[in-house]
Amino acid sequence: MNRSKLRLSLQSLLLLALLPALALLIVTYAAHSYTGLRDIIIRGFEHKLLAISSTTASFIDPSDHLKLMEPLASGALALDPADGSLWSFDRRTVHGEFFEVESTDSSIRDADRTAGVLLKIRPTDGLATPSPLRLPVGFNNIAAGIEPGELFVLNGTTGEVLSLSTLTGATQKVLNLEPPLTGFATDRAHRHLYASGRHLDRVDLRTGQVQRLGDLRIRCRDLACDETHQRLWTLSPRGDTLLELDLTNGAVRHSTKLMTEKPATAPETWQPEPVTLNALIYDPASNRLLATSRSLVAVNPETGVVSAKGFLSAFGREIGPAYLRYAAPMRRITHRTNITFLYTQLVTDHNRITYGIDGTVGENHSPLLSLDTVPETEVPLIQRVFTARQSQVTDMKVWDKWGLLKSAFTPILDTLGVPIAMAGADVDVSTVRFETRRALVVTFSVGAILLVIGGLLTLAIARQINRPLFRIKSAALQVAAGDYQQTVEIGQPREFHELARAFNDATLDLGRNFQHLRETLSKGRAARDRRALTRRLAAEPILRLPPAGLPWAWGAIGATGPTAPIPGGATTHGAHALVWCHRPPADPLAAAARRAEIGLTAAALMARHHGEPAALAAALAGLFAAEVDLWGLLTPSGAHVITRRPGLVHRVPVGAVPIPVAELDFSAPFRPPPGEALLLASAGAPLSKLPALAGADQAAALLAAWHDATSGETPAAYAVVYYPTA
Repeated sequence: MNRSKLRLSLQSLLLLALLPALALLIVTYAAHSYTGLRDIIIRGFEHKLLAISSTTASFIDPSDHLKLMEPLASGALALDPADGSLWSFDRRTVHGEFFEVESTDSSIRDADRTAGVLLKIRPTDGLATPSPLRLPVGFNNIAAGIEPGELFVLNGTTGEVLSLSTLTGATQKVLNLEPPLTGFATDRAHRHLYASGRHLDRVDLRTGQVQRLGDLRIRCRDLACDETHQRLWTLSPRGDTLLELDLTNGAVRHSTKLMTEKPATAPETWQPEPVTLNALIYDPASNRLLATSRSLVAVNPETGVVSAKGFLSAFGREIGPAYLRYAAPMRRITHRTNITFLYTQLVTDHNRITYGIDGTVGENHSPLLSLDTVPETEVPLIQRVFTARQSQVTDMKVWDKWGLLKSAFTPILDTLGVPIAMAGADVDVSTVRFETRRALVVTFSVGAILLVIGGLLTLAIARQINRPLFRIKSAALQVAAGDYQQTVEIGQPREFHELARAFNDATLDLGRNFQHLRETLSKGRAARDRRALTRRLAAEPILRLPPAGLPWAWGAIGATGPTAPIPGGATTHGAHALVWCHRPPADPLAAAARRAEIGLTAAALMARHHGEPAALAAALAGLFAAEVDLWGLLTPSGAHVITRRPGLVHRVPVGAVPIPVAELDFSAPFRPPPGEALLLASAGAPLSKLPALAGADQAAALLAAWHDATSGETPAAYAVVYYPTA
């Protein structure tokens, strides 16, 4: 292949050089802009979310929140055929304070706190409201009566059954059953009463005759009678299994494990979760089983699926004054700040979420006491909210149900400062990502347009350059042939006119230029020799670490070298070391020479006087007084120090800042208290970067750690550290 074919023209070279450079510049700028913009937006969202969650946590009363988070502990359910409503009661509730409803009945206000207020629940939507009625003391179960407006109430301990009028509140004794009893249900069609305890009994309410149907092998949590199909339902002791009992002998005919209903928006990986029910009843009007959990729910007896669809969450407490008192401002905050979610929640069982007050409106609203799961990656951060009692911000995280979110959590503290829940604020960062990506696309699009324009301009300029360059090329070939009188005349552009004039001068002054080149080479060689000498003189002494077993070390820290000479040195004699700190001249070569001179003098003195403090004190008294700020003789028994300016000697206690040491005498050794280090440092040493002592017993370790922490400090510093033995 002809090698000339591989040579490119100036026009091609300009295009190949400028266009990739321009493209690289545009790509780098766009990437930098995108990263910076994204970081700014994310930091802004972090501050915004922290402010919102902290504000929300501050105005929520912890006692109110605790009440809202308490689920209804329904003791039983009973159907009132008069109006089709359900009756229940909360074992922890007295005169309606759980629902914040005050009663006008003084007998209820003054009731024994062991009594429970009867709650009336609408089966259509599950709204529960307290009534003026209460259970008699000691009675802990209810069932539908035979007549409209009548309830049967049971004392499971004594077996006593009373009739309670829902119209007047009057009670009348009906019969006594064999205790203990855990549940009972009414078959109004046949005027029978079923009671469960150790046995399953059936009572004929017309005659009062009690028939024992059989022994029960399990403890029934509640009973529900299906009058239409003559079936009896109950719950396992834990409330997580639905059981069908045989009406003839009390045996379990069928058991079904209860589980949650699959949401319409659930992913393919969704798994049903177990459910715990408190009370159970059969509703003949809707031909379905109803139960109480965190709300009124419907139960499919064939599949065990529990559905809360159509029922108010938490028995309608979301429309009560206690909930709306906080939900209303949270909704306003959500709307005005344009965040995605604002809520409170409680985390239990490692990663189980129970939602409290939610300021979200719409299909993404989390009902009161609804459940969710924290992703495992976020569990440590959530735990820090409760343990550290501080606000936390998460990274962007994809939730299966909620999408890509960034969240901030702030603990809600009670009067003792104990976290009882936390306020969370979420923002959907998909929009932010979309906007930043769009900005990136716009940036690259503009860059591509600029790249095309730049290419066209480069092509036009290259063609204008080629013509005068061709003339200069022809003249250069003639000069190469020996015609040093060859000249080129170019008028425009100005740069090429000057290039032609320079070319003409070059051909006429070729001899002079050669001479100038030789002079330049000579000067460069001299400069290199000077630098080499500077480096040689500035070299550190041979000894870099102390002999084994000695409690001292010395060395240079910071950016040192020929341009920044070490302002000090050291020399040793046996187990002794003589160190000094001086102020080097500004000229690097003079500084290196002076340091070498001081080092040779110090070594000679150490060899002459064998490290004796008294002899050295006399020799060093006036030696280099104008330059050397500190002389120090380090021995195993202590340090002998001469200082000519303050602030060069410090004690370094364990875990504390350095303490200056003044008024030292070279003739008397100085030892800091056991466990401390003695630091001799030249002026300007970065003492603030000195690592805190943690009981280290080697001076070299402290010096190495200090060196690593100050490798980029200027000006350079020389330090000597000495650890006394205990």
